[in-house]
Amino acid sequence: GKAYRWTVRAAGTLDEVSATFSTEEDPPRLLRAGGVSNFRDLGGWKTSDGRHVRQNMIFRSAGLRTSSKTEGSFFKKRTVPGVCRVTGAGIATLRDDFGIKTDLELRTLQETAELNGSALGRTVRRRCIPFAAYDFVDNPEQGRQAFAKIFALFAKPGSYPVLMHGASGCDRTGTLAFLLNGLLGVSEDDLCRDWEASLFSNPGTGFTSERIRRLLAFLKRQPGATLQERITSYAKGCGVTDADIAAFRKIMLVR
Repeated sequence: GKAYRWTVRAAGTLDEVSATFSTEEDPPRLLRAGGVSNFRDLGGWKTSDGRHVRQNMIFRSAGLRTSSKTEGSFFKKRTVPGVCRVTGAGIATLRDDFGIKTDLELRTLQETAELNGSALGRTVRRRCIPFAAYDFVDNPEQGRQAFAKIFALFAKPGSYPVLMHGASGCDRTGTLAFLLNGLLGVSEDDLCRDWEASLFSNPGTGFTSERIRRLLAFLKRQPGATLQERITSYAKGCGVTDADIAAFRKIMLVR
């Protein structure tokens, strides 16, 4: 719903053309922030009860920093911290324009070694909760336990707006986005369409539909008649309470 104005000027002349436009609510809402790829909003999707997922609350992207690496021989290993990807303008976009309060890091502790604090500055709270992708969400530690910790964050109004990311923002981030929006009642077709939108930022033959099929196959083994019910069963099996699910839906759903 934000109005923008653009102007094109011919170099060395006074000739110019201008116009205005307003952004729509249609998903997937692809966004830009300097230095950050695969940046978009989880909101805008219609749910099974006729409501919509609220925009400007949960954002997803590739990592704000590259992953840390280990170099050297077995006896002389050293950790090389990842470098910042996001530019000064990108930080202003994320922190000031979108008002990000929580920087949710889904990579492993090894991938984020020596990366302390958020790349967006001290006013943004960084949470590092390593999370699995696809059918590995059934893993006790990085799947179920991690999901319970992550969901506790999303059940609190003070956490928002949240930016969640892994390395490329495709697999772990895509899996979490699928589960969160599925819990809100977004259809399977739209969940897959949103997952697939990562190809706009990260083209490559490795990112294939076989990955999302593994997640769907796992979820179809959970109790419930609908995908939303099965994801709810998964969440409760992780230890998420009915009260937290209700709080999340209250925060994230609008007419």
